[in-house]
Amino acid sequence: MKKNNANIRILLVSHDLSLTGAPKVLLWLAKCLLSNSHSVDLWSIRSGALEREFVSLGINPEYVDNEICSIENKFRQVSKRYDLIICNTIVTHKFAKAFQTFRTPVIWYIHESGFLEDSVKLVPELKKVLEGFYNIYTVSDYAKSIIEKYNKNVRVIPNGVEDTFGGFSSFASNVRFGFIGTISDLKGCDILISSFLNLVKIYPDVYLRIAGNLDSDFAKDLIRQTKDCSNIIWLGEVNDVAKDEFFNSIDVLCAPSIYDSCSLSVLEGVMKGKAIITTKTNGAKYVIKDGINGFLISPKDENALFDCMKKIVETFDQLKQRQELSREMYLSYAHIKYQENAVRKMLTDNINNRPPLKISKISNYVYKEKTETHKIYHIGRLKIKIRRKKRS
Repeated sequence: MKKNNANIRILLVSHDLSLTGAPKVLLWLAKCLLSNSHSVDLWSIRSGALEREFVSLGINPEYVDNEICSIENKFRQVSKRYDLIICNTIVTHKFAKAFQTFRTPVIWYIHESGFLEDSVKLVPELKKVLEGFYNIYTVSDYAKSIIEKYNKNVRVIPNGVEDTFGGFSSFASNVRFGFIGTISDLKGCDILISSFLNLVKIYPDVYLRIAGNLDSDFAKDLIRQTKDCSNIIWLGEVNDVAKDEFFNSIDVLCAPSIYDSCSLSVLEGVMKGKAIITTKTNGAKYVIKDGINGFLISPKDENALFDCMKKIVETFDQLKQRQELSREMYLSYAHIKYQENAVRKMLTDNINNRPPLKISKISNYVYKEKTETHKIYHIGRLKIKIRRKKRS
């Protein structure tokens, strides 16, 4: 019997609950599902700072060992019957594999792009699951182009961000650049620092504000390198009001990541009405009109980043126009309503989309029994009876 998409019982699975992009998207997804009167539970491999956010929604995370047998055993023991499972990121590939044996509809929601390719090379098991999985979603056309190298069965739910726009910031007499996110080489932070230090030599009144966790050795090393430059302001992690204050204090958001499936910070930047500099390998590039509201550069290209920053300073009179267009791009392409509509369609499309079952070649059954007339395969909660051939 087919089920409609009212009051769906959904299990979300996360690799962790840290204050990073993919878990934040999962938190938003949980809020979206709850607001549409669906039932939501959460499993995670590791804990993190977002746990309290889920608990405040009435969702108490359960922690599960990242092993096939542990996953299967726990799922057999749960009393609730789920209508849909959503596994978040490639790190949950063992969950994606295990859940297919239970015949419950499963979505594998993959956020990674370049990191996916690196991981596939290192983890043969991941490559096998990725190539054979029946139902993948991702966050941008760029990420889709990477995943399609291994599996064509992939659809897109583009990321969106909630609208917290409070008006355009008042202009200072100088250009104020900013970065927000994980401070790492993958995010291009070292390239950003080098480019900005060169820019300050020409324009000593420009500023760079950096928001993100400062505890890593990489971040501490950058802070040491820039200790004599008062034009660089290290803020640490910012959230809520502090995040709004960060965006109000900058004119241009820099996101020179080596690769990024769909940067939430870039989407937040255009929502706040900021000019953007990011890379061609960022899935959020669809909100950038190159040379107009921002610039797209090749990853690791320090000279190109410097040139774009210099261009923005030299065309200061065009900054307001760039920012206004960013706001228009957000309203046209990245407003949260587009993601909400895509999620509703995803539920409709998948509520009856069970993993394929090949009876002719059952290799993933939990156990098998024989009677005088039948072989009975037990796959999760499913039993399949196959009549035995009579011996002549």
